[in-house]
Amino acid sequence: MILCSFCPAFIILSLSYEALFFAAFSVTLCLWMFLECELAEANGGQAAEGQAAAIGGDHVRIGLFFLIFLHVAFFGVGNVASISSVSA
Repeated sequence: MILCSFCPAFIILSLSYEALFFAAFSVTLCLWMFLECELAEANGGQAAEGQAAAIGGDHVRIGLFFLIFLHVAFFGVGNVASISSVSA
């Protein structure tokens, strides 16, 4: 919902390729959330009551994907804008 609310202003203010980046990034984030939900259901959910959940491979995977998406979100549009300004 938040992504859709910023779409019109972003498309009006963007260069030619930035809107495509926004759309592709939004679709990729939605696919990642769907994949994580499916993996959580396949793994059986949470630990039993009274036991602390141990840090495992799932937590590392989620953390690494989050950092990758954070870096792409922060630097991705800037790189597209700088490429557009050099080629124009």
